[in-house]
Amino acid sequence: MLKNTITSRPSRNKKYSLLPVRLFLSFGLFGLGTLWAQDAAPPKQETVTQAETTPAKPVASEEKNTAPSTQTPAATPTSNSDAKDKDKEKDKAPAVPYKSPWKGKLDGELLGTLLLTPEHQDSIKKSPNLWITDNLRFGIQIRPRFENFNNQDFDKSTSDSKNYVTQNSQFWTLLDINESFAVKLTIQDTRLYGQYKDPSGTGYGPTSFTNSIGTAYAPGSQIPVKNNTDVREAYVIWKDFLPYTKMYLGRQVFSYGDSRIIGARNDSQIGNSFDGVRVAFDTKTWSTHAGYTVLAEESNGPNGFVTANSQKVSGASALNDTYLAFLYNTWKPSEELVVDLYEIGVIKKYNTTTASGPLVDPNLRTNGRDNLFTTGIRLSNRTASGRSLPAGKSWDWGVEYAAQTGSTGQTINASWDTLNTTIGSGANKHAAYKETVQHDASFFLAQTGYNYKGFRVGVQFARASGDPNRTDGKSATWDPLFATRSGGFPYFDSGNGIANAAFWANVRTSSIHLQYYDDTWGRFIFAIYDIRKDKVQDAWYDGNRNAVTGTTGYDANGNFVANKTVTGSTENAANNPFLKNWQPGHRLLLEYDLIYIKKINDYFSIWAGATVLYAGDAIKNQKQFNFDRNSTYFSLTLQFAI
Repeated sequence: MLKNTITSRPSRNKKYSLLPVRLFLSFGLFGLGTLWAQDAAPPKQETVTQAETTPAKPVASEEKNTAPSTQTPAATPTSNSDAKDKDKEKDKAPAVPYKSPWKGKLDGELLGTLLLTPEHQDSIKKSPNLWITDNLRFGIQIRPRFENFNNQDFDKSTSDSKNYVTQNSQFWTLLDINESFAVKLTIQDTRLYGQYKDPSGTGYGPTSFTNSIGTAYAPGSQIPVKNNTDVREAYVIWKDFLPYTKMYLGRQVFSYGDSRIIGARNDSQIGNSFDGVRVAFDTKTWSTHAGYTVLAEESNGPNGFVTANSQKVSGASALNDTYLAFLYNTWKPSEELVVDLYEIGVIKKYNTTTASGPLVDPNLRTNGRDNLFTTGIRLSNRTASGRSLPAGKSWDWGVEYAAQTGSTGQTINASWDTLNTTIGSGANKHAAYKETVQHDASFFLAQTGYNYKGFRVGVQFARASGDPNRTDGKSATWDPLFATRSGGFPYFDSGNGIANAAFWANVRTSSIHLQYYDDTWGRFIFAIYDIRKDKVQDAWYDGNRNAVTGTTGYDANGNFVANKTVTGSTENAANNPFLKNWQPGHRLLLEYDLIYIKKINDYFSIWAGATVLYAGDAIKNQKQFNFDRNSTYFSLTLQFAI
């Protein structure tokens, strides 16, 4: 059999080489944080002091009419003392109702679904409005956005200009029940203006302005249908789960560090949400957050619960069971330094065959388990809330490095066997050596800036690794996971440009960031991004980490073909040194961003963004004669949040 004839070089299998190190790091850091917590002062809580009540003194007539007792103290009945105790209970003041410490000073984490400037967020935190009681608060966000794209593919032979309006609407409520429990619920609706269809399909119709129009399916059919209105958050906070420790249970939103690995992604109109449980251990100098969430479920449930993630139903491109587990540690030894250490795992179940028939084993595996582990460290002097500088500081800096390891689960012919050794004959002939493809990617970022009276000048360099050979035993293209795409505050430098033309995958980006803020004039941001490929053989990846691949203007023999649609960028997936007419290009894009944000009042702000992109030689060499260098993007957002 195959398993008896195939051998593998042990030194090539690195699947579990870092597992002991990860376990030691994770438990060691958690233990260290626990020891520090023993000396840390517990977080301050609001206390209510109530005055003691003094028992009422009997009147003089009652004292005179009371006959002296002739019994000894030992024989005194206990009924009199019981009556006095009951009177004392009646005289006690009623318990003071619980008042939420979040009233007038809302925790920023509770606003994790909103895209707000620091000034707008501060207004919402302090606002007493919509606190219906001392522990119940409502909130609303309405955010319509107009967007216009021109020439996204840098091809003058195509007409791809487009514009549209989307809207994000949220209604959220926070119920801080008592010292132990709180509940957060956020209902979110995201829609594209004009996306609905008249039921008859012949015109706009009198009902086309409602959202009750859909497609009629046969009774009993199990087809998951997208609903624009959904639950963005629904979780319980167990505030005294353990000393210094909270538990978050349910559908929730969270961000860590500069949101380059895990973020809320509120810059899009949809955003991220995670279904699961999270435990947060926090002291003044140390915090450890651990979480486990379900990203994809392949099994249908009873009573109409239908999943869209089963490969047997939705095909090979769908996900089977997929989970996210993470451990994120933060140490703040002083106001000058914060250190983050993290381990994040995305675990995907093995793939099963999607073929059908009487002779097909439904459990036949076409791919093994995909284990993607991201281990990283982040250092910065932005130690104040909202990852900003402490008061009085001017110079800010940050450095982050992460590596991705694990196995993709894909088995291929051993890439190290240059002789291509085979065994067997005829239909049974196959490679003698096999190997499992390993994740081997990395990410590095360094940034710094100087602040002076509302001005900030900053520079940044980021590298997200690419793969020089996508057919060998290593998968080296960085996976940005759940990162925020366009950027975040206070410096709007956590992304790779607002046009989302290229993101953290196979890029080396150098950028300059200029910002000016004034209470009267608003916030001005100007940024320049020089985006180059990390590996010229790898693809160009867009803002959703989809490879912008395509065809060249040549046939398989290297001959030019007229009137052939050319897409993508120059690439060489198998790193073939003899590939004909391959003209590798290094630069993908030059991007110029201008952003203006004006806070009109405590609840309303206007955002405008304009981008000009110039395609580099990686796109020019691919397009040849149909190349059009310029592309533009414009957006206008009206942000109402209270």
